[in-house]
Amino acid sequence: MLTHPIPTPPIPANRIGLILLALFINLTATHTAPAQADRTMPSEKTPLDINALPTLTLHDDARDKDIPLRVTYPTLGDHLPVIIWCHGALGSKDGYQPLIKPWAQAGFIVIQPTFGDSVSLMTPEERRKHGSLVNMVNSPQVLGEWDDRPKDVKCVLDNLDRVVSQIDGLKDRADLSRIGVGGHSFGAHTTMLIAGMTLNVLRQSISYPDDRPTAFMAISPNGTTRSLNKESFSHFGSKPLLFVTGDHDGSPIKGQENKTGTWRREAFDLAPQGPISLLWVNDAHHNFGGITGPAPWPGAGPRNNDQLQCVIDLTTAFWQAQLKNDDQAKKALTPESVKAKYPQTAHIENKQ
Repeated sequence: MLTHPIPTPPIPANRIGLILLALFINLTATHTAPAQADRTMPSEKTPLDINALPTLTLHDDARDKDIPLRVTYPTLGDHLPVIIWCHGALGSKDGYQPLIKPWAQAGFIVIQPTFGDSVSLMTPEERRKHGSLVNMVNSPQVLGEWDDRPKDVKCVLDNLDRVVSQIDGLKDRADLSRIGVGGHSFGAHTTMLIAGMTLNVLRQSISYPDDRPTAFMAISPNGTTRSLNKESFSHFGSKPLLFVTGDHDGSPIKGQENKTGTWRREAFDLAPQGPISLLWVNDAHHNFGGITGPAPWPGAGPRNNDQLQCVIDLTTAFWQAQLKNDDQAKKALTPESVKAKYPQTAHIENKQ
């Protein structure tokens, strides 16, 4: 069942709730991506006009669960590939607009689920109970969603036809044979499970591989942990996969506080040979200069327009190369091209 609109959760009067809402859910989503005129990638065309359906609810009958969705899409164009984007812990469907808008302007339908760990779904009492952002992100309520997140993505994949049918004329313009799945931080973990990563939980190997996506993107991926060993990353298939991290890309999870990009790049280093790439952003923190939006939060790092624009450009090029078979975009992602365009900002490595 698909319905809209969904009710907006009440805004708490307490200061912690207000700060959390401002930092993570970006419900108004009024900010815009930085101008791209001076950073045009070879594969980019004139940005398309875009629109969004911000309040759509997908009901999973099997789990009797509602999944809030936001759909951003070009107002014109045909044969539009689909990207399913997974937010980080505490986030929501309304974040990451600095990435989502350029992707839609480049000709993609972007679907953003809100997962069960979102602060937007918590009651004021639940927010107050945690007391701090660190406590909240490390709570069983949040971390325990690791198992439901990939099931939510699979539900969206199962119902793509119904989702795009909710927007007049979009069903006839969508190409549901070309699907990308990506995410940031906890969303990268979700993405990697869909791409074939295995978790070792209670001596059992758990994964949620899905053959329907044709490309994957993991920004701030996990390295090895108690439940992720070296073999966990050996099961990625033959589908293109882009990892993104940087020098100061840290983690708020207890036991991982001292981890940075060197740890996160283990997902790339331990992956098998294949169409797998790593975009390393020099001096980048967990927010890569602002990918989640304009509001700062602990561990986000400073605003950096060069880093942000680099990530916008090269992630857009990745989707264009893999979901549109764009030769200019493929060329833009070569190590030589990235070095020439971003000599001080980033470099790219390939497994193939």
